[in-house]
Amino acid sequence: CILVDHVWKTVVLCIRGSLSLEDYVINLQVDPEKLDEVGAEYGFDGDGEYCHAGYLARAKWICEDLKRHGILDRLLNKESGKYREGYMLRVTGHSLGAGTAAPVAVM
Repeated sequence: CILVDHVWKTVVLCIRGSLSLEDYVINLQVDPEKLDEVGAEYGFDGDGEYCHAGYLARAKWICEDLKRHGILDRLLNKESGKYREGYMLRVTGHSLGAGTAAPVAVM
C-alpha cells in the first residue's frame, strides 16, 4: 500500500504481514544472505552485513516492482523535484512486512 500524507509531507510505503502459505514459507527462509552485491546495486555499504534470506528476497521483489512501475519516482518526482518537494519516504510494515521493510528502506 502506498499512501501520501500531506500533513506530515510523507509518502508511506506499507508492507503487509504474513497472510498466505507462501508468506510463511518466506518466513522460514532464515539463512543469512550477504548484502555485498545488494549494497553495490542499491548504493549502500553491505560489506560484512547479512539479512534474513526470505525478507531480502521479498524486499528485492518489492524494489524491482516499484522501479518497474516508477511509482515512487512519480510520487516523489525525483526528476524535477517539484511535485512532492520536501516530502520524505517512510517504509513500514507488520510481521513479514516489517522484516521486509527494513531492507527496502536501505535499498
